[in-house]
Amino acid sequence: MGHGLGPVTGDETEPPTQTNLGTVAEVWVGGQQISPAKIAYEGRSTSAGEDQINFTIPNITGCYVPVMVKIGNIVSNTVSMSIMANGGTCSDAFSSYAGLNVQANGLRWGSVVLSRSTSEIPTFGSTTTDSATGVFDGYSGLLLSESRD
Repeated sequence: MGHGLGPVTGDETEPPTQTNLGTVAEVWVGGQQISPAKIAYEGRSTSAGEDQINFTIPNITGCYVPVMVKIGNIVSNTVSMSIMANGGTCSDAFSSYAGLNVQANGLRWGSVVLSRSTSEIPTFGSTTTDSATGVFDGYSGLLLSESRD
């Protein structure tokens, strides 16, 4: 789910009608472009401000498979998803939470946000500001297993 497949038409105070917008997006999974024939639906979901793209995942497996969408000349952020054969559990031998046993091994996560802002200031010209923020955190398995009443 996401947003950005194009402008909506109609009353925006009402839930949108599911409408397939046709070939609008390019989808990339694990560095491979998904064939337009493998994209079953590109359009409005049943929730306001939310679009969806349904596609067949190529023959790729992994715990952190990169996924990107391109619409026109705009490329989305890269996200990752776990893809395992036959819907099995994702297990990464290099991860401290291999097998996703969070109770025993805890959980670590991180986020990095990059942004650029350009402003026009009269009599001064334009100014561009780049910023980066990173947050990394973790929880021990012991903390996650404590009872909270």
